[in-house]
Amino acid sequence: MAQSSSFRHFIPVSTQDLVQSLVLSRQWESVESAQFEVFCQRLIKLYHLQTYEQVHALKHQYLPFSPDTDIVPIGESVTENSESLIATIEQIVLQANYQPLAGEDLMLALSEKSIGVEVKVDLDDFEHCTVFYRGKGIVQEQQRDWKSFFVRFKTVSTNTYRRLFLVMKHKPIEQRCVELSEQGNISLQKAKKQLIASRTVLGADVDDVNIHLKLFKDIPVSDLEILFPNLQVKMRGWDKIKLGITGGGGTLGGIFVTIGKLSVATNFIGAAIAIGGFAGVLWRQVTKIFALHTHYLATLAKRLYFHNLDNNMGALMHLVEMAEAEERKEAILAYFFLMQPIDYDRALLDEHIEAFLLKLSQHKIDFDLDDALSKLTALDVLVETDAGVLDVLPIEQALKKIQSEWANL
Repeated sequence: MAQSSSFRHFIPVSTQDLVQSLVLSRQWESVESAQFEVFCQRLIKLYHLQTYEQVHALKHQYLPFSPDTDIVPIGESVTENSESLIATIEQIVLQANYQPLAGEDLMLALSEKSIGVEVKVDLDDFEHCTVFYRGKGIVQEQQRDWKSFFVRFKTVSTNTYRRLFLVMKHKPIEQRCVELSEQGNISLQKAKKQLIASRTVLGADVDDVNIHLKLFKDIPVSDLEILFPNLQVKMRGWDKIKLGITGGGGTLGGIFVTIGKLSVATNFIGAAIAIGGFAGVLWRQVTKIFALHTHYLATLAKRLYFHNLDNNMGALMHLVEMAEAEERKEAILAYFFLMQPIDYDRALLDEHIEAFLLKLSQHKIDFDLDDALSKLTALDVLVETDAGVLDVLPIEQALKKIQSEWANL
């Protein structure tokens, strides 16, 4: 299996490797080098402390909506805070340099034909459903070619999402029942019965209060549907043909054999044996359908087994850590380049940082310069002239600014 990747704003190197690469990328006095490393370490600790405060507040806010919690909420209902919580989570996702997959792009991905299994997803069942991705890739695999009667192999390229994050919340039962009643022209009672039956199959975690968070890796674009809890497995056309031929032929043959046996049966026992044999033929055809459905579900489970990174509270904490890492890497990169004796404007600074990242990671990165400069502004270390020339405070003064921020926290 071979894989290639493309990223947008995401910087695919660790903070420690980035700092060491920056230190080695220029010639400077050992004192300056040591000061820069101290600056980076203190900046990392500052962001970590800020994140620590955010994590505690976010965990407390998410607990009433987590499908996995065993904590009993005390006090007034907090369900009305779900919209603000989802907005906060999605802001963190964007800070981790994920991109939303919505509108036509989402529908196009869902319409891709999956290899091996066909599924259908009802997005109308969700009150809120947002998909984010970070990085795209192309995976090349060797598969047997049916044109050579499965003797030879061929190379198949599959488009993938390197990281996928889903935020989902089901619609309240009453609201969804009204929609199903109107769509299917059925009574509310029947619609409620169908809805409860479908959600019961999904498990006890399906509640219209819960907010589901899912984090995956290396998901083929054609398999996006399998990440949703309410997917419906559909039988492929080729499987329908095979079942039609084998099942139809077997059933038709069983009918003729049964008629022949009944016509020569001389007593009740002989007729019962003939009918029992036909019932066995029918049951064998039914079990083939169930076996095929089980095979489909096993295929889906295998595909997800190695691709699921985290769920719910774990996924939220994972995202916070990724957002923190991206924030500190962007700030460190911007500060390092503005230390250089060059009159940088925004365009030149962006160009030099992206060239450095291309050389370092072998990937073309669209560096989010505005976000990086906003972080330096928040630290009060960025200087910009009326002519648009950018600069930063010397390391000694920058360290004092960080120390002041640390003291405030």
